[in-house]
Amino acid sequence: MTTSSPIILRHTEAGILRTQLKEAMQRSPLSRAQIVEKLAEATGDQVTERRLNGYLAESKEDYKFPAELILSICEILGDHSVLLKMVERAGFRMIGPEEERLLTIGAAYEAKVRAEKVLAEVAL
Repeated sequence: MTTSSPIILRHTEAGILRTQLKEAMQRSPLSRAQIVEKLAEATGDQVTERRLNGYLAESKEDYKFPAELILSICEILGDHSVLLKMVERAGFRMIGPEEERLLTIGAAYEAKVRAEKVLAEVAL
């Protein structure tokens, strides 16, 4: 049995996260001041505009965006591209509610077909 090593946020991932955050914030109608205010409301953390700018600055490598804020910022921005990119980097796919509903329907249909096959064999 092989054990997989933990995923470590390397420099590359930190840069990708930084880029995704900046792009998501640019698409948002919210100002940075509004974003940090909503982050404080959502998380109870006092993230200042200066700190947020530090997280986004290429020159501030020691400022890493905290993982515990990713979901909150996605919700605040109404943009889950940051989370999607991180999930994809880990080798997974993310689905939304509509895809989940379609998967459930497909699984139910498959179960129905199997049940009908069993019933047909029993009826013989």
